[in-house]
Amino acid sequence: MFSSGANVTTSSTVTGTSVVYICTDGITVTLPAATTKGQMIVLPDAGPISSGVTPHAGSGDTLVGASGGGDSAGANFFFISDGNHHWNNIGPQ
Repeated sequence: MFSSGANVTTSSTVTGTSVVYICTDGITVTLPAATTKGQMIVLPDAGPISSGVTPHAGSGDTLVGASGGGDSAGANFFFISDGNHHWNNIGPQ
């Protein structure tokens, strides 16, 4: 079972070591620094889905994968850090 952080209800930066952060539809979530190899962040949209959740890489980091490498809204994201400032989206949007 993955640990769950507080629900994210406003556009903000995710902090801490939890894995799952349930997000309100239509917000932007900035990921923490991608400096811990293997760190996972899961961002499901609590729905109903209209605008989706927009993940954003923090300063010096990059989003890689299904999100197109940039900020792109979707319903669900599953990121894993390579420890070298890259968040790899390995899950469906």
